[in-house]
Amino acid sequence: MALGGIGAWAFGQLVWGATVYRYATWNEALHLLGLVTPAWLSFSVLRKEPERSVFLGGLAWFGFSISLAAVMTHLTSPGRVLWLFASPYPDTWGPFLNRNDFAAFLELCLPVVLWLRKTRGQPAHWFDRYLFMAAWMYAAGLISASRTGSILLSLEAGAFFSLEWRRKRGRTLDGAGRKLRYEFLSFVAAVLLTASAAGASHLFRRWVEPDPFRYRRELALSAVGMIAERPLRGFGLGTFVYAYPRFAIFDSGALVEHPHNEWLEWAVEGGIPYLFLWLYWAYRSSVAALQSPWAWGVPAVFLHAMVDRPLARGGIANWAMILASAAVVAASAGKQRERTRACEPLSFADPDHDRQTDHDRQTLDPGVAQPMRPGRKPI
Repeated sequence: MALGGIGAWAFGQLVWGATVYRYATWNEALHLLGLVTPAWLSFSVLRKEPERSVFLGGLAWFGFSISLAAVMTHLTSPGRVLWLFASPYPDTWGPFLNRNDFAAFLELCLPVVLWLRKTRGQPAHWFDRYLFMAAWMYAAGLISASRTGSILLSLEAGAFFSLEWRRKRGRTLDGAGRKLRYEFLSFVAAVLLTASAAGASHLFRRWVEPDPFRYRRELALSAVGMIAERPLRGFGLGTFVYAYPRFAIFDSGALVEHPHNEWLEWAVEGGIPYLFLWLYWAYRSSVAALQSPWAWGVPAVFLHAMVDRPLARGGIANWAMILASAAVVAASAGKQRERTRACEPLSFADPDHDRQTDHDRQTLDPGVAQPMRPGRKPI
């Protein structure tokens, strides 16, 4: 229901004339339609575990490949998209036009890789490819110098290892505990080595900036003023850049396209009811994601949307919505299995006991011919 409302909201604004620029709202309506459709299809395609497993394996390798290409292109060809096209922004990471989009994509992929390490790892081998992939992707997030991304990636990795350590608590001296400590230390060493070699010092410089919320604070205050102006109808999806100048409280000397807070932007453009649709979908998908560790990137991206707009990019938003739908359908399937088991009648029949009873009945019944044992004479 929430997805349907999100996909239809822009068309409703067009019908009722609740937009200050119809062309921008038409573009956003088509964008949302392309965002909601794959999510709806995921409810059917990823309903079963084998299909989800294949999808997650493909996403893990796709994310690892993209992270490699993104870091390499940033180091060898800054300002270009995949070595081929000139970018309008200097901070380009492969197909991503800024560091925050790249970090949000890694937030989606890292839990998938860590989950595959647990389910498809190589316990008898010294080299675990999924552990290496996870270490590289975490290091790539640090190299990107996204402050929010570094926090969320650290929380994801820490949560995975903490959960696994808690499950093995009390067995820290056996082989499983030693292996987990070895994997954790190998993971940390690989992350630190890779991040140091590729230049993660830029992240430290960004952390020590005197005002990390520079401009974002003023943009948020301006967005709050816009919400107060049209709290229910909004200004029209996709129209923030056109409606903002009248509410600006400062001049940065650059074109302001977005408030760097997707939640505020949804409220400004679509009104508070549209914001509640996204809140409901974020709540439902995040609760479902907590039951499926491979989907922990979904709540991470919704948190990242508080300081940027990762869900406005089709390449990130589609992956996030597909993973969210997969988590919801996986949680629903789990509840259905629990209800089915709870409704099954208790059976006290013992097949082996029944077979033995039949044999005894035949033995005690004088009217039934019994097979003769070898070596015995008939009476």
